Amino acid sequence: MRFWMSYVPASNAPPTSAQMAALGKFQAEQAKTGQLVSTGGLLPNGGRLTMSKGKFTDGPFTEAKEVVIGWAIVECKSKEEALELARRFMAVAGDGVGEVRQMFMPEGGQP
Repeated sequence: MRFWMSYVPASNAPPTSAQMAALGKFQAEQAKTGQLVSTGGLLPNGGRLTMSKGKFTDGPFTEAKEVVIGWAIVECKSKEEALELARRFMAVAGDGVGEVRQMFMPEGGQP
């Protein structure tokens, strides 16, 4: 099963060099085991569109402290395994909010 994970840090402060090294080591270990499929970061300079009754509006915009800055796609045997992996990641990344969602997979296919 594939899961999408996101992370919003509790602080807007950039990670320290020690945190970056620990995160790099964690990601390398997960890539080696085959659990880590893809990972990346997002910049806070995007936008949000809302469509209601066929009309688009811009916003409301997410506050900078609520912006997802990191994401990963992982391969796990169960939701419990994915949640444990997210716990391990957050123990390295620090305080914040994580989200884990199972990805929709077409029957017999990959996303």
